Amino acid sequence: MASRIENHRFGDLLRRHRSRIGFTQQELADFSTISVRAIRDLEHGRARHPRKDTVRLLARALRLNERDGADLLAAAGRRTGHPVDLSGPYAAEAPPPVPRTPILGRRNEADALATALASPGRRLVTVTGAPGVGKSRFAVEVARRCHRSGAIPVLWAMGTGHTPFSPCAEHGTGLSELVERAVEDLFSPFGVVDGGHRGLAALSRAVGDRPALLVLDEPRPGAPDPLALARLLRECSEMRVLAVAERPYGEPGEQVFPLAPLSPAAAIDVLLWHLRDTRIAPSPDPEDTACLAEICSLLDRLPGALVCAATWLTLYDPATLLSCLREDPLPFLTPLTGAGVSGPADALNRVATSCTPQEEVVLDLLCADIEGERTDDLARNGGLPIADCGRVLNGLITRGLVRCERGTGRSRVHALNLVRVLRARRVPDGLTVDGPVRIAV
Repeated sequence: MASRIENHRFGDLLRRHRSRIGFTQQELADFSTISVRAIRDLEHGRARHPRKDTVRLLARALRLNERDGADLLAAAGRRTGHPVDLSGPYAAEAPPPVPRTPILGRRNEADALATALASPGRRLVTVTGAPGVGKSRFAVEVARRCHRSGAIPVLWAMGTGHTPFSPCAEHGTGLSELVERAVEDLFSPFGVVDGGHRGLAALSRAVGDRPALLVLDEPRPGAPDPLALARLLRECSEMRVLAVAERPYGEPGEQVFPLAPLSPAAAIDVLLWHLRDTRIAPSPDPEDTACLAEICSLLDRLPGALVCAATWLTLYDPATLLSCLREDPLPFLTPLTGAGVSGPADALNRVATSCTPQEEVVLDLLCADIEGERTDDLARNGGLPIADCGRVLNGLITRGLVRCERGTGRSRVHALNLVRVLRARRVPDGLTVDGPVRIAV
């Protein structure tokens, strides 16, 4: 059966069966209830992977026997009752999810990371950064580049709360279930068990030695089991893993890619894109532009925070919202119309309060000085050896709580503005203050 399918695209098979029965495209459309335009697109190869229901309606209208119907399903990439195959001639195409927004200000970074993933030895790359910095959307863009460059199948696993994009319609149920079962094994709290890891074994068989990209978009809390991950990478010799996480997994050979806040120009572009349907003109006047630039700065140029701010600009003009953000930005980190929808504030607070004692010391020093600190001064003022201070700063930068400016002089580090606000609300017993925290600007 495979040899016969190999010689025909789906459109060729469909046209052959239609000609055999003597149907015109319009007659097949009438009998199958599929539009004539859809049939035309399928036969000409403009649509290559119709849904299972579509294929079954066509097979019924063409009066195909069980074997020919199975051939048609297989040619559409919709095999049923067979293991998912990512290595054969009719491998599932497995494109990445479809983003809902354009990528703004991240193209160079996405190109660089996609190139790194294609390099020998780059098996595991983890994208980290502050909540709301756009890690998931960035991972989609990197995956799209990898998929386009070599038709590499993208296997996506994400947490239930992540909705920055729409799942690709070509991801069949079998492929989704395959990835989900493998993720259960990877993040199993019981580690490697003799005779277990059937989901991981199934994924290894499906991928084989073909290049593939597995994206772990925080599908479970914490890091995967190191032995299970090592086994997957060993059995799938050409697989790359792109992880999205709050902090690195700590695995041997892991490359960490801290995603920094947007540049000032890119942050304004993001805000204006999300304002396209509001009363603010696409090209605001200089006064509004200055206000929008400061709004971006107060929100640390985090895309997640800017999306929330855009919803408030449907109600308030830029100057009014800026005044509110100067007083206290936290209430505006939830969308205006999103009752019950959490913004980045909760996640930022969780990350900022899960610090080691040394990280607490460094964060307190940075939050006390809006101008930031030089790295060597920070070690001295915190009473830390410079090597220990460097490790602490690296952990804070990796998690996105701190940013580093490398100008012509010595490097200076700054706490995020939102982190300063969150920590200013804390009192010694660990509770929080409900009142506003005015920001020094």
